[in-house]
Amino acid sequence: MTRRAGRWMRGFLVPVLAIAAGAAHADPVTSDYVVKGSMAAAWGIGHRPGTEAILFAFNELAPKESEAPKEGETSKTGPRLTFSITQWSYDAGGWVRRQWFGDAPLDPETFKIGAEMADATLGATVTGILEERSETGATVYRDVPGTVQIQWGSGYGGVGNTVLAYIYQTPSYTAKLQSQGSGRSATASITVAVDALGEPMTFWGFGSISAVQEGSLAITMP
Repeated sequence: MTRRAGRWMRGFLVPVLAIAAGAAHADPVTSDYVVKGSMAAAWGIGHRPGTEAILFAFNELAPKESEAPKEGETSKTGPRLTFSITQWSYDAGGWVRRQWFGDAPLDPETFKIGAEMADATLGATVTGILEERSETGATVYRDVPGTVQIQWGSGYGGVGNTVLAYIYQTPSYTAKLQSQGSGRSATASITVAVDALGEPMTFWGFGSISAVQEGSLAITMP
């Protein structure tokens, strides 16, 4: 008896948040990548009210246009993590939305995918941008460190052909990911620790583990 692999598609869309921004921002820069090798996606809701996370981990990305790194920069080819963690809170000045986001290189040993894409793990300390938005404007802090830990487990169904399309957009961060290949769905358990956001946050959600045949990623940040 033979088993025919299934085909599934997953889309993810978050609308732009319309909050007034009074602080000046740097012009946004878009980084375009070719996705190769394996990847894992995760998104989840946090145990605290008003928290959410979306993260994409890759064992190999390459810039679409081959360019030598500028002075002081490192090559963007290799394993990477792109991420966005948001937290809403209410203080004396009203509602505040804090978002920690980034596009960071990874050491190869920090991201591992198990046999037949049954599971995956990531544990890394990376730096990102922290933005605080309120009714009075926005403040941006750069090079903010944080620790990310993710455990992907087998979800439902076996490995099949996959077509993935994700769009995640906020006022200062946009991620657009498309890929084709083989993969499977997965559950995701996420822990993120950023000193500026208080106690470590835990998230539970869904995701996918994929072996990419063809894919692209575009990240836009200030």
